[in-house]
Amino acid sequence: MALLGLLTVVAGCGLSVWLAQRWQGEFGLTSSVAMVLTYLLGLMSVLQSPREAVACAVLAALLMGLKGQI
Repeated sequence: MALLGLLTVVAGCGLSVWLAQRWQGEFGLTSSVAMVLTYLLGLMSVLQSPREAVACAVLAALLMGLKGQI
């Protein structure tokens, strides 16, 4: 079931990137990466340890917030 959810999220990201490329001529991968990462961290918090999932989410948010400066 988790694999089906991941495939759905990745397909949605692919569709989003394709539509952005088609209509705007450019796209950013940050939103797509954030969408997949959110799904994976949610899955991790349910199946394994919520503490590690929260720690990874905080680190990911910091890195995405600093993406323009890195």
